[in-house]
Amino acid sequence: MNEEIPSIENIEITSKEYIKIYLSDGNQKICHIDVFNLLKLKKGGKVDKNTIEKIVYESRKIFLNKALYNLISHKPRSKKEIKEKLITKGFSEVEIDSAIRHFTELGYIDDEKYAYDYYKSLISRNKYSSSVVKRKLLEKGISNKIIEKLDDKFYDPKSEYLLALKLAKKKIKTIKSGNDKEIKQRIYRYLLQKQFKIDVIKYVLEDIFLE
Repeated sequence: MNEEIPSIENIEITSKEYIKIYLSDGNQKICHIDVFNLLKLKKGGKVDKNTIEKIVYESRKIFLNKALYNLISHKPRSKKEIKEKLITKGFSEVEIDSAIRHFTELGYIDDEKYAYDYYKSLISRNKYSSSVVKRKLLEKGISNKIIEKLDDKFYDPKSEYLLALKLAKKKIKTIKSGNDKEIKQRIYRYLLQKQFKIDVIKYVLEDIFLE
């Protein structure tokens, strides 16, 4: 016995872009208006399984592309950040990966450019060690290859030292008690928490306590 092909019993325009389709088998589908027009759908028309799959696939593709575009329009984001945001909106990883590839090919998504701008921004604030900057980039899904490239370009030992020195002097002003040894230990731990390199910390401590 052949399965009866459902028809469109009713349509409801829910917004300028979306239409809700009511099928004779009791199912409902959200359809983008462009897909509705492309497939030449109409009330009373038959919709077989392939057509229904096209409605769902093409409409979700448009919804996803619009959601992705909105994300990157508000502020620059890495591929990982985009993916995490879109997963919360109910899209699958396969759908998202395909959309990200498409937007990357168009030049709208570029992890290397994003990392370059983000690295420069953090360094210019003069408050983060290079290790912290690299950790933040890793958390955003930037590859080690890109990070190493940026580190070679931007890392300046003198700037790193001067930043550590500035933060250490600022921290000392908040320490109300303790002898030199105790203060040194506290500054050491503080700079270590800020992820400065050991040799940088040692140079800072030597210079401060020779003053």
